[in-house]
Amino acid sequence: MPETAAEMMRLVREQQPASQLHRHPWHVAPSRYRSEARKQVLQEALKWLVVAKSFCETFARAGSEVNSTNLATVLSWR
Repeated sequence: MPETAAEMMRLVREQQPASQLHRHPWHVAPSRYRSEARKQVLQEALKWLVVAKSFCETFARAGSEVNSTNLATVLSWR
């Protein structure tokens, strides 16, 4: 899944070069985790959700019909 978020970020930056998405801190409240491994899982989940939303919004503005159901097709998953 990390590769998917990275690919979506790359495509968003191609479409919107001024995007600051890659600079987002992906902060998770300390009350949400006890271990470093759990923190990493939560940060990756947060990153994926924010990037997917931004991806869908960016390509919807560009005229492409992109939503969570056809996201895999857009990214050419097999």
